[in-house]
Amino acid sequence: MKPNGRLVTIAGQPNEKQVKEQGITAISYIGSLSTDQLGTIAKLVSEGKVDVKITETGVRMRMG
Repeated sequence: MKPNGRLVTIAGQPNEKQVKEQGITAISYIGSLSTDQLGTIAKLVSEGKVDVKITETGVRMRMG
């Protein structure tokens, strides 16, 4: 992630040590997304505006 980047995770609480070391803002999202919200995310990904990384601990998205 870029310094000052934002991480939103659905895989539990972000690791505070890693957040501080990387100089980013991180939050955990708990809830459900509507079909429209998922469609918006899919569109942003297909346009290259959001970078998605799937890791052992979850899915990470970064705004391009």
